[in-house]
Amino acid sequence: MLQAELNGKLPSEATRSEDVLTSNVFGIMNNCDRSLFLMPWLESIGLIIDPLYVEQAEFSFWQRFEDGTEPDVVIDMPGHFIVIEAKYLSNLGNDETQLSREIKQGLKAAKDKQFKFVFG
Repeated sequence: MLQAELNGKLPSEATRSEDVLTSNVFGIMNNCDRSLFLMPWLESIGLIIDPLYVEQAEFSFWQRFEDGTEPDVVIDMPGHFIVIEAKYLSNLGNDETQLSREIKQGLKAAKDKQFKFVFG
């Protein structure tokens, strides 16, 4: 998908898609050298995590929580549970309820792990 987007092969509506952006950015973090991509991003959001744990991170895209909310990405690793909601070319609007539900469900799913909610 990334190569198609970079070479102008996607329809214009797809290039403005939050889902395409999410899959491109976090797909790279998941599939490429995590010390080059995921670790610096984690540090930028204030998390210094053992590299061994970063290598064990499991990414879930559009995971559906019990209440039906669907954050864009969940990163689950030893000791840490990160929920990510990406917004691109759209305003928050009435999504405040969605965000509070994602936080509540993320905290529940994190159990005894450190929970972090990232929105942007």
